[in-house]
Amino acid sequence: MRESSSAWLSYVFRSKERRTMIDTKLDISLNKQCKLLQISKSTLYYTPVKPFASPENIDILNAINNIYSDFPSYGVYKNDKATSKRWI
Repeated sequence: MRESSSAWLSYVFRSKERRTMIDTKLDISLNKQCKLLQISKSTLYYTPVKPFASPENIDILNAINNIYSDFPSYGVYKNDKATSKRWI
């Protein structure tokens, strides 16, 4: 009976909505609130990762990739010089 009475939460509310229901000021522990709302505790502490690169940096990454494809024997130093020549 207990599982069926709390199972309706997942049908009525989305995970994001249930996450907003957690209140740190209540006397109930965060662990207990997570169990009652059927969300994992790790979702409370998760912060989304920012994108790997901005659009400006993608051009530089593509240039480095092109140089490496053309000259695979180049090391870091030569690759850096070749990249800086292209961007001057």
